[in-house]
Amino acid sequence: MIKIRLGTLLLLLLFSIEGLAEVSARLSYRQMKTSCTPVDLRPALGPIRNQGELGWCYANAAADLLSFEYARELKGKTVSSSYVALANSYNIGASADHMSGWINQALLNSEALGLCPISLDREIFYRDNYMKLSTIQELIDLKVRFDQTQGQSLTNDHAQIRESADNPLSRLRQVELFGILKNSTVESFPFLLARGLCREQFLPVQRKVSVRVLDRAAWHLWAAPLLFKIHQVLDQKQIIGINYSMALFDQDHAPVDMKNAHASVIVGRRWNDETQACELQIRNSWGTTCSNLNYKGDFFRKPGVCEAGNVWVSEEKIEDYAFSVTYFDHLKGWFK
Repeated sequence: MIKIRLGTLLLLLLFSIEGLAEVSARLSYRQMKTSCTPVDLRPALGPIRNQGELGWCYANAAADLLSFEYARELKGKTVSSSYVALANSYNIGASADHMSGWINQALLNSEALGLCPISLDREIFYRDNYMKLSTIQELIDLKVRFDQTQGQSLTNDHAQIRESADNPLSRLRQVELFGILKNSTVESFPFLLARGLCREQFLPVQRKVSVRVLDRAAWHLWAAPLLFKIHQVLDQKQIIGINYSMALFDQDHAPVDMKNAHASVIVGRRWNDETQACELQIRNSWGTTCSNLNYKGDFFRKPGVCEAGNVWVSEEKIEDYAFSVTYFDHLKGWFK
């Protein structure tokens, strides 16, 4: 009986300590005006991205992180998100039209397979100024026809490709395209083709620091450590990737939907005198306006909230809707 009572007391004490720790952390991790110093890292990343019909939000976030991390090696260029996505699918053995993924996995696979500049996105996947799903299907169909006809379809296909001056495949001689088609599978062809098109601008990289992930689930659905990490990374003048529920873009307090996940990077911080709160800026991949239907209500279309596709949100929103953060670990000291 004494052991049971003692155990119960210990459990109550533990829960009490955890409860106090949570309250303390929530109070301390939110920034006061003096600590919410302005940060703006947008200039290092170039124009806002537009993933269009492709569910490659994780690849766009990873491409931004890679562009920032390897800025010196890229010499003013930014990284192709489509190459990141295709490299990720290739390395995990998935088809090119596989849309979902994790930022950290994409970073590691891209570092292993090298980088390609953003010009590749527009060459292959852009139609009407945004990325279209049909462009991937066109590549898959090209490979399927080649396999079904044992290569006989290529003569006709290549002739049509050569007639279109804006088709990036026209840069490849027929023998080069034949080699890629012959030595690939339906799953691997889009990536191997992209690598062939990128060969003159291909950039192998050597990892500088580790990739870290902080997952909200590891903290029992308590988001305060994520917020702390975001501010810690921003203080180092580094951007940070974030996975979150798209309910964040509902002007009302919508319930968290873990199935409706999205990925972006956080590139800025400011103090809002009107709301007396610290705000974080999300660099989204939905183009330069906030007219996308995923932005619910007029709030995100207000001047000063959406700035050319970069969206200011409160710390409270991040606390409520973030699932995890991903970053290159340049942090030093005990609290990494």
